[in-house]
Order: sequence, then C-alpha cells, then structure tokens
Amino acid sequence: MIASLRQRFKILDSRFLKSSAILAAGFALARFLGLGFSLLLGRMLPAERYGYIQYIILIAGLLSIPTMPFFQHLVARQVSIHRDNTEQLHRVYTNAWIVMFGLCLLTVLFTIPLFVLAGTLDLGAYLIFFGVTLFYAYYGLARGFEDSTRLAIVFVSSNLIQLVVIAIVYVALREQSVLPALAIYGLSYVVPVLLITALYPLPVRIRLKYFDWKTMKELIVAAVPIWISHSTYAFANGADVFILRRFSGDAVVGAYTFTKTLNIVFDFVPSALGTMIMPRAASMQSNRRRLMLMSAVGVLAISAVIAVVYLSLYQWIILSFFKPEYLLPAVAVITMIAMQTIFGLQGVISGMLIGVNRPAVEMGGRIITVISLYVTCLLLIPPYGVVGAAVANLISSIISVGSFVVLLELRKRHERQQIARKEQSMVAPNAAVPMPPDMPTASDETAVDDGTDTGDPSI
Repeated sequence: MIASLRQRFKILDSRFLKSSAILAAGFALARFLGLGFSLLLGRMLPAERYGYIQYIILIAGLLSIPTMPFFQHLVARQVSIHRDNTEQLHRVYTNAWIVMFGLCLLTVLFTIPLFVLAGTLDLGAYLIFFGVTLFYAYYGLARGFEDSTRLAIVFVSSNLIQLVVIAIVYVALREQSVLPALAIYGLSYVVPVLLITALYPLPVRIRLKYFDWKTMKELIVAAVPIWISHSTYAFANGADVFILRRFSGDAVVGAYTFTKTLNIVFDFVPSALGTMIMPRAASMQSNRRRLMLMSAVGVLAISAVIAVVYLSLYQWIILSFFKPEYLLPAVAVITMIAMQTIFGLQGVISGMLIGVNRPAVEMGGRIITVISLYVTCLLLIPPYGVVGAAVANLISSIISVGSFVVLLELRKRHERQQIARKEQSMVAPNAAVPMPPDMPTASDETAVDDGTDTGDPSI
C-alpha cells in the first residue's frame, strides 16, 4: 500500500511541488494583505459604502472580460508550449500585445457611452480595469514560464501597496468617500508589475519584425472559447451581488460581500494549484488524470481543516472588530464555506481542462454554471435574501463540477466513436487487420495552438 502511494505521488515531482508551495505561500500572504484592505474598509466605512465598492469592482471585472483571460490563459498556454522555441515565442508575444491594445481600446470606446447614457459612469471602474488588465497580462506570462517566484512577488507587493495606502487614506486621514478606495485598488496592480519588469525582466521582448496578421488572427480565434468561458465566470461571479443589490440594497450587499471576502482563506491552495496545474498539464505527456485527482484531494482535505477553525472564530471576529451589521446568519456562513470549497475544486479542474486543450468542455461547463446560478439566484434571493444567495451559489457550484465531468465523458465517448469509424473505414476489403490511423505531423511547428479540443486521452 505504501509503495502504491509513493508511486501515485511521483507525478507530483519536486519542481511542481516547489512551485505550488511558493505560489501557495505567496497567495496566502497576498490574500491576507488583501483581506487587511477589506477589513480596514469594513471597519472605517458603513456597510452601504462597502457594498458599493464591491459592486464597482465587479463591474470592472465585466469590463475586463476581453482583456483579462487573453494573457492569463491563452498567452500563458502558448508561452508554456513555445518557451523553448525563441522565434515562435517572440512572435506570439509581439502579436499578443498588439491584440491586447486593440481589445483595451474597443472596450473603452464601446462601454463609456453606455455608462454615460445610463447615468452610471464611475471613473473607479476604469482605473481598476486598466490595473487588472496589466496585472493579469504579466500574470499570464509568468504562469507560462512556470515562474512561481515572480507570481508570488507581484501578488504580495500589489496587496501590500493596497493595505498601506488604504491605512494612510482611510485610517490616518479619515477619508469617507469611495473613489480613493477604487483608485487605490486599481493602481496598486500597476506599480509592482512595472518595477519587476524593469528590474527582473522576462526572457521575451516585443519585436516588430514578428508582426504578423496570421498570428494575430490565430490568437483571436483561439481566444474565442476562453472569452466565452471567462464571460460566464465574470457574470456568474457577480450574479448574486447584482440580484441581491436589486432586491436588498447596498447595505445587505456590503454584509454579504464582507463575509465572501473573509472566505478567501479557502482559496489559497486551490488558486496555487489551479495556476500551476495548467502549464504543467500542457507540457506533460501522461499521468494527467492522477495529477488532477491528487490536487483535488488536497483541496478538499485542507478546506475541511480551515472550515473548523473559521466557524469557531467567525462570530467573535465580526462582533469584536467590526459592526454587527456585517454579521450573517450561521446557515448562510456554513453554506458559503461549502460553496467556496467546491469552487476551489472547480478552479483546479478548469485549469487542468485548459492545460490539456479541452477548452470546449471548460466553456460548456461555465455556460451551464452561469445559467444555473442566475436561475437559482432569481428564485431564492427575493424570498430568502443572503441565505438564498448562499444556497444558490452552492447549488450552481455542484452543478458546475458535475457538468465538467459529464461533458468530458461525452466528449471522450464521441472521440472514441470517431476513431472507431475511422479505423473501420481504413480496413481494406481483403485485409485481416485494420491499418494504423494517420499519425499527426510536426510540419508546422510555428502555428499557434488554436485551443481546439484534440482528444487528449490522458484526462
């Protein structure tokens, strides 16, 4: 039995474990600093203003749908594939930044008139949009190079800047408006990226000689399923808040999102594993299923331990250090913990699916998730408020994980049927055995991986 366990853990080689451990530590420290940002705001501002800040952050997330996942997922995967091919690496990098500039420009030109007409334009949303876009562009590059140290540095430093500046502005200077908080949140992502890029540059540069319409087109086409997937994530991430705000107002949203912020303690390990599992899966040739299963077990086990400590301290922390208006019912808190655990599992599975080139499966699961979340939120939030929001999230998280599994099995079954039909069609009338199927060639090593499901049998 011990020998069997050792064999199973061999797939978690020292480099992957070291990278994940560094990133988990970096995520943990960064999230604790980010938690300090939210705790200070919660302590200094009423729940209504805190709720509005969280609402605008979600709006900025919707603005970043075209830009954030482009580098975070697609370019990260291309870098992990081509990092040993200098020419193709620079070609992808150069054209990716040109596409990114176009995406930013189109986003601004399209959305500002809409907000003006609706009377809801908020400068803070755009400051966050630009900060998050730049941050996750760097995130994707470092992720593609599997450089956990860079990722940890930018995460920790950006959250440290947030905490220090918020303490100065809201604690020392007693500021009460929301725009400074939004500006600090957005611009804190810019400074560490610019500094680390100048002092500790990545081994890739923009080189205009690699400007190529064909590569840009391939990148855009490959990004379509990832954009669709991320848009469902962004809308799902804000579904409960948008609907809760509509029926209950900013004060209730403030209390609800404050507890959701506290729940980030459950996100440290899943975030690290989900980040590192994608490039690792993309570069592996076997044992991917085992890697995913061991990562999932780790998420569930660690979340169970954290839940015990969290539940014992939640009420005492709220009543001792914050306003009673932030306290949620126990049933809502327990439900949100269960949801957060399953959500972490979902993130690991999602990273694996992108890594093994199964974007259609990941996209399909996201679509099912967002539909189920909006339906359950609309059904449960009006009569039950925050408890309904928590239950709706739990139900949709369970549906999400289940849909990933079902869609993957359906896809694999379809691929097996295609292979069987191809083998049958290749059998000569007088042959005793089927001819081997055509093997893929490596004639086009410079092509951008288009993200199409390729039937990888290892997961």
